[in-house]
Amino acid sequence: SLSFPRELTRPKKLLLVEETQLPEGRRGQRIEEIERIAHEGGPSGVTGDDNFEKTKPEIVLLPEPVRVTEGETAKFRCRVTGYPTPKVNWYLNGLLIRKSKRFRLQFDGIHYLEIVDAKPYDSGDVKVVAENPEGVTEHLVKAPAPVPTQEHGRV
Repeated sequence: SLSFPRELTRPKKLLLVEETQLPEGRRGQRIEEIERIAHEGGPSGVTGDDNFEKTKPEIVLLPEPVRVTEGETAKFRCRVTGYPTPKVNWYLNGLLIRKSKRFRLQFDGIHYLEIVDAKPYDSGDVKVVAENPEGVTEHLVKAPAPVPTQEHGRV
């Protein structure tokens, strides 16, 4: 008779990790869909994605105006829902912001725009635009001019 090393016969444990920053109503939905397909079987080549209700983008956490001192980092954030997942772009005075040393774009369930080393010319309109095949939504917020730094030794 064959003998197997102990680690090969141990049953495998399955861990399910739920994304904590998924929009309300979407938590666990994907896992339930995968389980349904696993139990009922699905037509070959069909993914569970087709069964999600398609929704236009909605900005559920609006960016707010921030006032910073010149040279500091101005931070804006927003949270967007929608399916398929919307593409999010930020604009400063009508110009698309691209990632660079001065403009940091991050996403961890919430979209962030950071303007590093804020200057007076960074003031104006900051707009976030969320778009998917179901629609487009946007929100505009004013970015006030940064407060000039106080020079030491002057009265």
